[in-house]
Amino acid sequence: MKKQLFLYHALIGWVSHEYKTLTDLQTLLQERSISIGYGASIGYGASIGDGASIGYGASIGYGASIGYGASIGYGASIGNRASIGYGASIGNRASIGENERVKTLFITDTKHPISYWGKNLLAIGCQHHSFEKWESDFEKIGRSENYTTEEITRYGQIIKMVKAYHELI
Repeated sequence: MKKQLFLYHALIGWVSHEYKTLTDLQTLLQERSISIGYGASIGYGASIGDGASIGYGASIGYGASIGYGASIGYGASIGNRASIGYGASIGNRASIGENERVKTLFITDTKHPISYWGKNLLAIGCQHHSFEKWESDFEKIGRSENYTTEEITRYGQIIKMVKAYHELI
């Protein structure tokens, strides 16, 4: 039974490639710097961008999309119709559910970077807390990190903005 793999071509869009086994695609994948580890499985209709790396034993579900330069770690599982963006990295044994879209925000300001990845967690520098913890303690945390009053106020506003975004999605 023949299978299809869709690979993105910059000039013409998504191109279908039929194959029986992944070894049938070896030359094509090497030309695009795509590596697929031993025991990895790729579901029907999945799309994989140039430079993507898929680790040993990884599983990529039906209709999933893996962006240019993305890295899928050893034993990771990507659910059906999930979307992994350009340059994203999915760590070893990570799991992304069906129809899941990875949502991230990264904000730099005067002190520490702010990271959000679609969960009820926000990282500012090396401090990782729930939105509730940040809302109750951001002033105390800011003072302990030697933030100015203006920086504490601004980071407090950013915390509220990211929480509002989190509640929308």
